[in-house]
Amino acid sequence: MTSCSTDEIVIPPDPVIEFYKKTVDRAALRENLKLTVEERLQKLQQRVDAENAAQRGTRVPTPVAVREHPQPAYGDDPLIEAFKKDVDRTLLRENLKLTPEQRLDQLQAFVDGLASIRGAARRNL
Repeated sequence: MTSCSTDEIVIPPDPVIEFYKKTVDRAALRENLKLTVEERLQKLQQRVDAENAAQRGTRVPTPVAVREHPQPAYGDDPLIEAFKKDVDRTLLRENLKLTPEQRLDQLQAFVDGLASIRGAARRNL
């Protein structure tokens, strides 16, 4: 058995790889590697949008910074405080954890229960 060392194997350069090496902007690749995945995706999306707009002959709108609206300051409004004491906020929080479909199922179950109660009340009259 003959052993082969890696020093003896000579692989000729691939012409396709050599061609692409000449056309690749390595500085741009290094800059892109400094970006996060989200930033790279956003940059790619902007480039695709610009190319699509150029094909349609339209101008791409430049993104604007999103302004956050301040939360309403209710302070010590006595009316708000009066309503807050009668609201079970734990039920609200639990309901907000549900999907819209689950909320609709819950509502449908409530309406069905209400209809059965109304039917029973009518039979007792």
